[in-house]
Amino acid sequence: LDDEGGQMLTALRSSLTERVTALRERWVERITSSLDEGRVLDAVRASIRPPEPSARLSAELAVRLAGAAGEAMSPDTTPEAWLALLEAVVECPVRRTVKPAGLPKGADEALLVEARKAAGHVPELARLLGIPIPPPPGPRRPVPARPAGRRAS
Repeated sequence: LDDEGGQMLTALRSSLTERVTALRERWVERITSSLDEGRVLDAVRASIRPPEPSARLSAELAVRLAGAAGEAMSPDTTPEAWLALLEAVVECPVRRTVKPAGLPKGADEALLVEARKAAGHVPELARLLGIPIPPPPGPRRPVPARPAGRRAS
């Protein structure tokens, strides 16, 4: 590269670094403000989609998020809200450390089935349900693309 190309490369790298840093800071701020305002479901959902694959929550924020999610999953929570939170927790990065406070009062069999399915992702659910802790599910495998010339039957 000549001098002009080198300067352009340096400027692009700097711009990218600034942009990624700003996105990461907004992501953390969104999670933190949601927790501060008591919107646990929003905080958990925000944690699912980091601005970049290598972005991680700080240990302090991860502990806070897991604690808030566990407290929100209490017997006083409606079954619908509890199930919505469970679905979000299963996808979030702190799922293995969430300790639900209890099952919702009036939990029907469908909710219990979903809780059993999620026990591999959220180990404390197994203890809560009185079942052995299943091994964590394996990594998700991408679905292979179909060849362009073949039609689905």
